[in-house]
Amino acid sequence: MLLLAALGALSACGGGGGGGGGGGSTPPPLANAVRVTNVAPASFTQDVAESSNPMAGFVITADVTGDLTRLNGETIFVLIEDARGLFEVASTEISPNGVGNRVSLRLKSTLGQSGAVEATLRVNVCLDAACTRPLGNSPVLLPYRLNVLSGVRVAEAGPIVVDVPFGQASLASNYLLATRRALQLSIPANIGSLNTIPPFETEWVGSSGSPSTDRLGLLSYGPVVPGQTIDGELVFERRPVGTYVSQLKLTTSLDSVFGRAESLKEVRYIVRESGVRVAFDASRADFVDSDSQQFVNVTSANGVLYDRVSRIVYSPNSGSISWLTLSLASSQPFGTSRLFEVFANRCQFSIGCLTSGSYSADVYFQTATGAESPIAWRVTLQAL
Repeated sequence: MLLLAALGALSACGGGGGGGGGGGSTPPPLANAVRVTNVAPASFTQDVAESSNPMAGFVITADVTGDLTRLNGETIFVLIEDARGLFEVASTEISPNGVGNRVSLRLKSTLGQSGAVEATLRVNVCLDAACTRPLGNSPVLLPYRLNVLSGVRVAEAGPIVVDVPFGQASLASNYLLATRRALQLSIPANIGSLNTIPPFETEWVGSSGSPSTDRLGLLSYGPVVPGQTIDGELVFERRPVGTYVSQLKLTTSLDSVFGRAESLKEVRYIVRESGVRVAFDASRADFVDSDSQQFVNVTSANGVLYDRVSRIVYSPNSGSISWLTLSLASSQPFGTSRLFEVFANRCQFSIGCLTSGSYSADVYFQTATGAESPIAWRVTLQAL
């Protein structure tokens, strides 16, 4: 990667001399007449935290010496090649007399780096942006070493890929079903936030295939032990058919020297066609007697929202008593599904109560445009 800094023109003066008639001598090549000298530092070492945030790097100082009259009206260009692409030019300062010119570099990002990162900067000092007119001693090679300290990271290499057919899930909570994916987390030895809950922050960034405010999944884990690898898992809620890609960002407070460290892990959640058009979580509800409350989450394979009840078909022995009530829950899950609260009551005001026995009801849901769910959700009631 090339980093270009135009230092500007030196205020060279003096030189010329007199003259008289004749052809005069041919001036020496530019690289012999003007040189880059006293470059510092000769190498550079820095301890940094893994982070996406730009941070201070280091300052390169150098003198331009020799026949400075050769630079009259010229602009000095500094082209810095960094094969790792970690540094960028933050600022430049030119000295009128050629002594103590400065180029300040900063780290753009150390995300994805860990441990010792070693490379060499190639500093080209020229009189044109293409660097076809270099000064003497150019290019200058500056080795560097970054000691990158990581925070909490997902231990496995490469992206996490979860591929499931629509409708397949495992129990994740008392009423929502989800897909689970085990993983391991590496905990740094100098984690500085064990007294906070949680001890590190979790965020989804750069999501695609779903709203930008949507989380792709939930991260759960056990006790955090500094310097060890702990077990965790990602929990993905129901999704329509599609491919969902996001970055799991973990931010950790380290000690006072390193501050906060970040890590990113790409996660791909692929939901394939399965022939199932609507999925219910839970797959059914079974009530015993009255005044019970349960939940159902409704997700469609094509992403349409079933956000209301179309009709309820009761078993014949229910008679005229409508013993089931559904309403949208006040708190909705992330993603393209809708959560309903479900109540069963064997007695209906002013009509009567169900006698002891078993009853059932099939609930059909509906979209805002009036489309009814192709299948029903089954509810049973055992009246005591």
